[in-house]
Amino acid sequence: MYGASNATTVRDRNRLLVLERIRLHAPVTRSEIARDTGLTAASVTNIVGQLVADGLVLETGRRAHNRGQPPVELDLAAHAAYSVGLHLDRDLLSGVLVDLKGSVVTITSSELAPPSPDEALRLLEECYRKLVRDAAVPLERILGTGVVTVGPLDPRRGDVRGPPNFPGWDDVPLRERLASLIGAPVILENNATAAAIGEHWYGAGRHHDNFLYVYIGLGVGGGLFLNNRVYRGSGLNAGEFGHLQVRFPGGLAPLESRTSILALERDLGRRFHGLPAINGAFQRRDEALLAWLDAAAQYLAEAVAGIDNLLDLDAIIFGGRHSPEVLRYLVERVRERAIDLRMPNRPRYAEIITGRAGDETAALGAATLPLYDAFVSLMSANATTA
Repeated sequence: MYGASNATTVRDRNRLLVLERIRLHAPVTRSEIARDTGLTAASVTNIVGQLVADGLVLETGRRAHNRGQPPVELDLAAHAAYSVGLHLDRDLLSGVLVDLKGSVVTITSSELAPPSPDEALRLLEECYRKLVRDAAVPLERILGTGVVTVGPLDPRRGDVRGPPNFPGWDDVPLRERLASLIGAPVILENNATAAAIGEHWYGAGRHHDNFLYVYIGLGVGGGLFLNNRVYRGSGLNAGEFGHLQVRFPGGLAPLESRTSILALERDLGRRFHGLPAINGAFQRRDEALLAWLDAAAQYLAEAVAGIDNLLDLDAIIFGGRHSPEVLRYLVERVRERAIDLRMPNRPRYAEIITGRAGDETAALGAATLPLYDAFVSLMSANATTA
């Protein structure tokens, strides 16, 4: 937990600190917040009072208590703010609008062929307007819009920089052009990093300070959290897990070339083209599919065991576009195979667990981006302890 300061110059950071504690541990009391943040009881009382007055926090009732006056429990006010998430992949456009607690208010998705930049911008604008219209929420309560797509990206400039298998997308100023179309702020991120932020904010990464998130879609990506904050690297493109070079029969190749959904479809043929076909084959326990997943699990286990040996993580979380059933099967086998690949006699090893699965995973992560920025950015600057 980050330290706090009572100085007036960090008042906003302390406000964020209190919100972070409520977000992670609600229902929580004022005294618990003071204990865990290092803020004084008086500071917590003042901050919570302002958050309640602003409509961001609710007093949900008194906790059962054996002696004395029962303390009042606090929670986030779900409908105080909303955000929009849009995910553009080579074959899919999906979008969600979520409330402050991450509950989906409305969702939409459509299949597509790889679009040109102009076509993609038109579709993204239509998707945004449909979500806002269907949700019928006040525009002033929408914090922003997160947009995710495949990398490489330049998040500082908001540009897409020529992703593989995405022709015509060299140096496209996607953030600037979409913000102009919808008249609202836009945050651009790659799909795997956004999904990792979503897992940190609402999912399996919620209580892990250090974890690798592995996103399995048409490609394979990664997002890395270190010391409770997303790690983007010097060029803001850290976590390209799928581009680790792995030795396969025949030579070196990127990890995703043997573990992604595109690789599965290539190796097993038209009968396995598309997620419904893959899911149906899995339900039938198709031998060819299970054999392919087992081989992919071995390659993934070798990669994650090496990363855990290097970084000593709390968890490695797998998510992405596979169905929950397929993802669980794959992760169970990765877990089994990783056991003998990690450095022996370490005090602990990273948990290998499943996160969100399904086509909406990256869009949910995208919707988290405005919330993450609003709640967390200033927290990273707070290095003062009380």
